[in-house]
Amino acid sequence: MNETVVESERETRARRILDVTADLVRRWGYKRTTIDDVARAAGIGKGTVYLHYKTRLALFEAVLLRESLRHVDELLTWLPQDPANALMHRYFAHAFRLIVGNPLLRAMFTADVEVLGELARRPEQRVIQERKIELSRRQMTVLRDWGLVHADMPVDQQLYAIQCTVMGFLFGNPNPALDYEPTLDEQAECLAHVIRGSFEPADAAAHPRLAEVSREVIGILGEFRDELADFLRQP
Repeated sequence: MNETVVESERETRARRILDVTADLVRRWGYKRTTIDDVARAAGIGKGTVYLHYKTRLALFEAVLLRESLRHVDELLTWLPQDPANALMHRYFAHAFRLIVGNPLLRAMFTADVEVLGELARRPEQRVIQERKIELSRRQMTVLRDWGLVHADMPVDQQLYAIQCTVMGFLFGNPNPALDYEPTLDEQAECLAHVIRGSFEPADAAAHPRLAEVSREVIGILGEFRDELADFLRQP
């Protein structure tokens, strides 16, 4: 059989394994999902799963990496649609919508042990999170340099404030006495309002060189996307 065909079949099978694993983890959580479950759902033998992923941990880590990669791809598709999407309040609001709409992503961002089990605390996940912080730091620096984010505090202090803000929205309303259940769009709008009012100048959206800013932000995110893809390709 042609080597190209064999490789294509292998890649198709690997994608199928990741697809069914992601679906099972969403429904049952990491602890309850076994390799037997994955093999059965994928319609292959257990040994075939191990041909692609040497351990159960390696398989589940690949699933999380792919979810992160897809998240970045979605952002890279959305960002060029409007230069103003590079503004921090719009960027984080859209990212928030994507995260909340994907249970695995939300579990990753909130380190949900119920869904991810030991994966939530794995060193490999910390490496990815550190790279995400570096991505945010670079994007923030670009926006500050262009005058699109206030530079009235150190970058890392500003990142801390923004991360706390976003995480608060991801965890949701902590007080059931507050009788208010916003839709996802309303939550994203609230987040955008808080970020815009706290960190951006009032005239940010009217900046005459937003297209240049957008290209810089997209370039930084594209580099991060390549890093994630390299991580996913590692055996």
